[in-house]
Amino acid sequence: WQTGLLLLLMSLVSVLLILFFDSSVFIFLFGLFFIVGYGLAITSGMLYKIVPFLVWFHRFSLLIGKVDVPLMKDISPDRTARKHWKVFIAALIILAVGVIVDVSFIVRAGGVVLTVSSGMLMVNLINMVKMKAPELPEDDGSMDMFKDFSQHSLHGNSR
Repeated sequence: WQTGLLLLLMSLVSVLLILFFDSSVFIFLFGLFFIVGYGLAITSGMLYKIVPFLVWFHRFSLLIGKVDVPLMKDISPDRTARKHWKVFIAALIILAVGVIVDVSFIVRAGGVVLTVSSGMLMVNLINMVKMKAPELPEDDGSMDMFKDFSQHSLHGNSR
């Protein structure tokens, strides 16, 4: 999020530079900082928070108190997100340098690095979604009174 907001600010600076200088470089930098930088950074940041929550809520929330459940940090480790962030920042820097010096090879290299960054995001999201719920321990009969209560309360019967 912080990177996305910084890139939004940089895109606004690019807009100001477009107003004062007649150069297509600032138009490309605006597009790079706003669409690729701000748009992808905010979206990726949201995915790294929303997907682990949804996985945890749907797979693990009902298991609390029955087995050890992972934390959201276990579903989406910070180190994998940081690796993705570093490659994303490298892609933006390479792309910006390529646009400023107007060398198509550098822009293409930045595109390749951005593709690698997107692939890393995809792999990280797939790993989050593939996380399996642990097996429940065998029932020893100690929870029978709760089973009886839940069956009656679910069917509208009261005692």
